Formats: sequence, C-alpha cells, structure tokens
Amino acid sequence: MLWDFPSGKKRATLEGHTDDVTCVAFDRKGKTLFSSSHDNTVKVWDVAQKKSTASIDVETWVLTLAVSPDSTMLATGLTDGTVQLWDAASGKELATLEGHTDHACSLSFSPDGRFLASGSHDGTVKLWRLVGDAKRE
Repeated sequence: MLWDFPSGKKRATLEGHTDDVTCVAFDRKGKTLFSSSHDNTVKVWDVAQKKSTASIDVETWVLTLAVSPDSTMLATGLTDGTVQLWDAASGKELATLEGHTDHACSLSFSPDGRFLASGSHDGTVKLWRLVGDAKRE
C-alpha cells in the first residue's frame, strides 16, 4: 500500500506479488519503487501510475535490496549469500558477488555509488568496489 504520510490516507494498493513482500526501496527521485518477495521476483513499480512496469526473476528469496544513488543499479541480497547487481532500467543482471556463507541481509551503496556494502547472517560485512560494468576491481 502507498500511504500519504501527513494525512494518513491510503493512496493505493500495489498488487502483483504472489507471496510475502520482503523488502521495498525507492529510487532517489521517488518515482520508481522496487519490491522483493518470497515469490522469487523483484517488481518495478511506477509510483505515479500505481502499476508494475517490470518483473525480475531470481533463483532464491531476496531478503534485501538497495538502489544506487544515480538510480541506475539495483542490488539484491539473497538467501544463498550472494549479492546480485541489476541494471535498474532493463532488469538485466550485471554481476553476481560471492563471498558470504549465509544469507545476505543488508545492503547499502556509498553516496557516490562506487562501493556497495553487504551484511550477512554469517557475521561479516563486505565492501565491494564497483567499476564500469559493476564488476569488482
């Protein structure tokens, strides 16, 4: 559901996932919303139109997601411990970052978008340097 915070009024209900929603994140301008679900999808929502404009299929549950500061990249943290990077506009997978041994449960881009931090249930935080096509340097 989308709510108007000052008035407390419901603006819309976004329907499209077939199982529990696990995480949501807005792009920087607040025009696009990304949501992940136990249905193994990430939905891309046009907030003004209140409809899903794309769906990304993933191999396993997405526990967390983050949008890069320039809104061009989406990062997803999966239950298999990997972090996947996606082109936010096309939904094309850019890279899979491996290194955690348990669920990747927290993600955050640096303000300049050059780094991605990932936290895991394995007790580690990893800092990934992103370059050009989102591959590690």
